[in-house]
Amino acid sequence: MDEKQLQAGRLLKVMHYLIDRYPGVNLPKQTILAYVTELMAIPVDLVQAAAERAVRTSRFFPTISTLLEAVADIHAVERGIRPADTEWEWVCRWIHTSGKGREGEGHEYAEMAVREIGGWDYLGAGTAAERHWRRQEFLAVYTALVERSKTAWITGSAEHALCEGSQPTYFERSGRMESLAGSRMLRELMEKGE
Repeated sequence: MDEKQLQAGRLLKVMHYLIDRYPGVNLPKQTILAYVTELMAIPVDLVQAAAERAVRTSRFFPTISTLLEAVADIHAVERGIRPADTEWEWVCRWIHTSGKGREGEGHEYAEMAVREIGGWDYLGAGTAAERHWRRQEFLAVYTALVERSKTAWITGSAEHALCEGSQPTYFERSGRMESLAGSRMLRELMEKGE
């Protein structure tokens, strides 16, 4: 059994976990395989955590995009990405010195956001009355950077491929799904789960 089949089997268990928790849901096999196909590149522990979050927070069966958003949020926390307000507090501690002497480790997105809005010298030269506006700028830029990072992590090379025009067609994608659906192991797992 190769790694793809093992991954698919683990994802099927997550799908059965979700189906068991939403008793009114009756998903066709093709829909379950669509979930498995779309989530194939994501580590199963993150998908499981996203599924558990969905069960705790939603009355409705989660869509693929809902699971992917939850995965991105969970992964961001694991990577140490902090909330925007927390990072603004860190920035405020260093504004009076225009950022000189600060410890930058662990604050990469805050550093990028500061550069994007004009840099440490710009922030340090501002008046206290302007700080509210600088905060708004920082929060908007920081949030956009973090969201872009989450999207890039989920889509991987697909986002680049989309820009370059080499995204797989519907038929190529559905062909992948059909080959996955044709595997004996997945058929057996589907039958056990029913």
